[in-house]
Parts: sequence; C-alpha cells; structure tokens
Amino acid sequence: MKKILGLVLTIVLVLSLGACGKKEVKTNETPKVEKKEKVEERLAKFPEFKLNDLNGNEVSNEDFKNYDITMINIWGTFCPPCIEELPELEKLSEAYKDKNFRLMGIIVDRDEYGAKELLKEKGATYTNFVPNRNIEGLLANFDAVPTTIFVNKNGEVLRKIVVGSRSFEDYDEIVKELLENQ
Repeated sequence: MKKILGLVLTIVLVLSLGACGKKEVKTNETPKVEKKEKVEERLAKFPEFKLNDLNGNEVSNEDFKNYDITMINIWGTFCPPCIEELPELEKLSEAYKDKNFRLMGIIVDRDEYGAKELLKEKGATYTNFVPNRNIEGLLANFDAVPTTIFVNKNGEVLRKIVVGSRSFEDYDEIVKELLENQ
C-alpha cells in the first residue's frame, strides 16, 4: 500500500512540475474557467478527511457545512505562479470573510516548512494543509498547479475548475457568481 501511495504521489508531483510555470495572461476578458467533464464526473463530492492545518488546527470536510462556498486552491512550494498568487488569494479571503466563504490551500509537495515560510513572506493567513490519504486520491485527478476547485456546504464539488493562477479580480468575479447561485 505504501508503494502504491508513493507511486501516486510521485505521479502527481511529476505532472505538477510539468504544468507549473504557466501563468495566465491577464486581460480584460472574462476569466476562462475550464469545465473538465470527465474529471468532474469523478469529483462529485470532496472526499472525507480530518487532519491538522499548518497551524495545528483541526480541519475536516465537516467545515464545509459552515460556508456556502469553500474555495480550495491546490498548489506547490516549487511553483512560481502558485507563489505569485498567494497575496491575491489572501486579498480574496479577506474580502469575503464575512460572506459565507472560506478559502483553503492544499500543498501538494508536502513541504510544510517551505509552505509556512512562503505564506508568511506573502502575508497569506488563510487555512493551508498537506493532504492525507483520502485527499491524495482526489489530487490524482489534476495534472497542473495551481488548480482551484469550489465546494458547497454539502461538500459537493461545483462544476467549475480553474487551472492556472488568477488575479483577485478574476477570482472575485467567480466567487460572486457562485455565491449568488447558492
């Protein structure tokens, strides 16, 4: 089992490394949100999990019930576009903190020390954690970081997946739309 888990993690990291470094060109156009029908069919619901975030606080899929929308940003400490968008994500988290919205980050490369340093340097205070076995299965569905998914209060993955980094304005538009439709 450990060998299989190690193999899955290695595949995710290799694929992530190959896709990282692609930064979305910012334009005045509406942000392009990719619809990944085949992936979404497998991602109807976020897997059950219970673990501690980087600050030692317990987080679980039960936390979704407290928010209309939870945005989950999947990123790595090795990925320049991921690091560049950390301040934008913090700005978003602050802008929506009183609006039934939560932002969480999943660090795919499990570099807790590096992640803590980057988050501190970039001023990002929202919840971040490394995946456990349950979440690793979900991560195997993605081949790029950063990738962002949105979950409703029932833990259902909404039909929007954002691949690549985005600005505050781009995410703001997406979050407003999702909250209006809840």
